[in-house]
Amino acid sequence: MKTRILATILLLLFTTAAQAQVKTFEDGRSAKGVSSKTLIPKLASGQAYSERYTFSALLSDGSDFYLEMTISNFGWGDHSAATATRLELAGHSPYADKQTMDKDEWSFNKSKFQMTMGRSSVEVVKEGQYRVRHTGDVEYDLIFKNILPSWRPGSGEIRADGDFFRLGLIAPRASVTGRVKIDGKWVDVTSRQGMADWSVTTIAPFDLAKQFGRFRATRGDTYVAWRSIKLSEDLGGEEVVWVMVGKGNKIIFEDASATIEKRALKKDKRSGYNVPYEVVIRGSDGGQVLELTLENPGRYQVSDLLDSYGSVTRFLAQRFTKPFQFNANVKWRLNIKGDSPLELNGRGPLGMDILN
Repeated sequence: MKTRILATILLLLFTTAAQAQVKTFEDGRSAKGVSSKTLIPKLASGQAYSERYTFSALLSDGSDFYLEMTISNFGWGDHSAATATRLELAGHSPYADKQTMDKDEWSFNKSKFQMTMGRSSVEVVKEGQYRVRHTGDVEYDLIFKNILPSWRPGSGEIRADGDFFRLGLIAPRASVTGRVKIDGKWVDVTSRQGMADWSVTTIAPFDLAKQFGRFRATRGDTYVAWRSIKLSEDLGGEEVVWVMVGKGNKIIFEDASATIEKRALKKDKRSGYNVPYEVVIRGSDGGQVLELTLENPGRYQVSDLLDSYGSVTRFLAQRFTKPFQFNANVKWRLNIKGDSPLELNGRGPLGMDILN
């Protein structure tokens, strides 16, 4: 996010906004799944091009794993790359590693999905199965195998004139097996709560949206997720929402044109933004109707996304945006009515980015 903020500031300084013709997820035909061929880097030429891959897991012992790999034209040169990984293995000190590199310092396969960026790499083993590796002070070699099939909402794309934002869930829920070398010893690890995402855009974040919202949680064999994107005024200002529910190895509910209602608004003193302490997502899929309610009984963890910048950059940025991130562990209640009714509740992470 940090690099994207800086690059967008530069774009805003030298561009003039114009109303664009916009198509959202539900406007296109259904594009089921995300094939490994789709994941081969696009390497677009525009200044706002960015492509990101994330793999994460809550391991069976409660440990946390995360890997992010990004290609971008923002900031430090066309088709540069960056990685960030962290591992918090029970009984060991947390490990984190970051790298940035020029376009000639990383590689990818043009015929199948396979990338190597410094100490980190990812490759498709076969459809629905991916291998991620890292060779830093801590090493890991992990296999992500889809429990739920890959998925994307509707067309999987928001298109504005000739530019686009695309996303896909490589693995909404995956099993993870493999091993980690830490403190000189190899340790076997497993998980039933792995996930992997992909997105690519030629629209800078602040040109695309004013707000982003996200939530995903698992309870038993059920997976629940939604995301919202409140488009910028130049893109019409609509709030685009999708919601998906999986059970076992099947997706049982999906709606690429869901709605969101934000309730119990309270003003955050630090940011000045009004933030909801209750969110309701509503959707329909054939004869089924969904209502998902999230309630935050506590406080948000608030982060100023410009905090780490120098005074000059911060001054320039604040002419256009005031980006804050809000995170909370919320209570959720799911109610699906129809042919396959389902009621479920639990707790999970709600995140919101408010840009302006």
